[in-house]
Amino acid sequence: MHRTLLCSLLFSATLLGCPGPRTLHVDGAFTGTELVTEEAPFRTISAALAAAGPGDAIEVRPGLYRENLRLKPDVKLHSRRTSAAILHGGASRTGGKPAILGAD
Repeated sequence: MHRTLLCSLLFSATLLGCPGPRTLHVDGAFTGTELVTEEAPFRTISAALAAAGPGDAIEVRPGLYRENLRLKPDVKLHSRRTSAAILHGGASRTGGKPAILGAD
């Protein structure tokens, strides 16, 4: 019974075009219009986090990102290259220290 119900739900989701997990891209150096694609990514990690849903991943391109973050459960955040994306807090409310919230 459970297997039949699961298969029915998966089949219905496929027919309805329900989106699965996505990879959102961030590039602080991008100067065009943000179309939320790899070629036209978000400019800030915060904007990508706001658009991300459960199961999504955010790939951050190399660069310096001056922002504070509030992470979401079930959203993965990673850099395209090791040690290439730098997060620098610097917001006055945190005394210049990075604030990464929700990273429990």
